[in-house]
Amino acid sequence: MTDGTGFGTADQCWLNSANGYTGGANDDKPGDNTADDGVVCSGDYVEYEMDLKFKGGVNNSVRLVPSAPEGFPLSYSSGKGSFCRSEGQLSAKGYNGGGCTFRAPDGYTNEVRQTLWYLADNYGGKPLRGQTMTFDLYTGNDADGWAKYSSVELEPVTVISMTYAEASVDTDDGYDLEWGKDAKTLEGTLNIHADPIRPKASQTAKGLSNRSIGWSGTLDLSAFPTGTYLKGAYGGKTFRPADGKLHLDSATDGTSFNIEIPTPKACGGRGAPRTAGRTPASRATAGSPTRCTWTSTRAPRPTRTAPRRLRSRTTAASSAPAKGMTTTPGRWVSSATTAMT
Repeated sequence: MTDGTGFGTADQCWLNSANGYTGGANDDKPGDNTADDGVVCSGDYVEYEMDLKFKGGVNNSVRLVPSAPEGFPLSYSSGKGSFCRSEGQLSAKGYNGGGCTFRAPDGYTNEVRQTLWYLADNYGGKPLRGQTMTFDLYTGNDADGWAKYSSVELEPVTVISMTYAEASVDTDDGYDLEWGKDAKTLEGTLNIHADPIRPKASQTAKGLSNRSIGWSGTLDLSAFPTGTYLKGAYGGKTFRPADGKLHLDSATDGTSFNIEIPTPKACGGRGAPRTAGRTPASRATAGSPTRCTWTSTRAPRPTRTAPRRLRSRTTAASSAPAKGMTTTPGRWVSSATTAMT
């Protein structure tokens, strides 16, 4: 058996001793450092070899049937080469989505080595130790039936991965939003994503968990007019900031929101100019239901926000500013004032 590929090249998994993963298969922090250490990274391959021996006789037919436990993190990969292949007088035919039936003529004597490739997959970012499966070998034929002859357990392997992600705040809007002179609220879309990335030291995605990554953090809305708040895009739950800050968690609050921005009309003003970059407006009147501070600035056209890195853990926590939005009378555009901290 060999576990892992690309050692000594840019395609080597980054979860190794050079990056602090020095343990063996059963240690606290296992790393994939060689092709025979019993450790393989998520997204990498394990290679098994199986020898079939035929010693003459009649009815030389055998059937191999894999049996894997629920949640087994290795999946058979025919892309690296199929073990169910004919060779010389030996014919092979796939059976039941993973097995294979081999047939040879009477008197056939030979030893055939078949190679099986399995792709490792780790969803949770924690080591999955002692992962193994069995192949049951049957003899017989389709007419008379098949009888179990023996079983072979594959050598166990530890599958490792790490959650490494960056977050981005995105409006997903390709246009500016404008309001009429009597509008009191401007509504836009706000989505927060946490996407798997590879570390700077790596040239490969090997070792990264492919599970959807959660996030939590504080969203800074202090650059928006007072009274700005978020509303859940699906449940309609309202999220109002305290001192301009909102703590959000994807596990409990979701990932998609509508952002509700009061216009100068909501502050008791007479409306707002519809063109960005005109005379600055700061309108509020005594007794108005919402006190707002509005300052006009000419803002750039909308751009997709640039992501920022999160700490490396299963539920990602944001630690650096991510781009968001600014406001301009009559328009709502993407820029760099909303922050995840």
